[in-house]
Amino acid sequence: MNDWWLQLTFTVISAPLVEEYTFRGYIFGVLDNIFNQTATIWITSFIFSLIHLSSLGKAAWYNAVFLVVAYTANGNVLYLSRCCSTEYVGKFYCACSK
Repeated sequence: MNDWWLQLTFTVISAPLVEEYTFRGYIFGVLDNIFNQTATIWITSFIFSLIHLSSLGKAAWYNAVFLVVAYTANGNVLYLSRCCSTEYVGKFYCACSK
């Protein structure tokens, strides 16, 4: 397998899955048991944007808020991972409906 295939696989499949399960699956779930849903959205968005600040800049905050609101709307982490994957390859087919 060529190195570029490995990098593409990691970027398009592995990274979004791990990221979404960590932020929306685990962190969101833990904080949602402690705080109300609005506070949980803001806290997880803030943490997400801090981690991505160097690579995305201001877009990290908007991206974080969008993804956590989309997760709240449909509750499907795999769906969000697909959205991130398609965004990485230049297409974004994500909608917040079930």
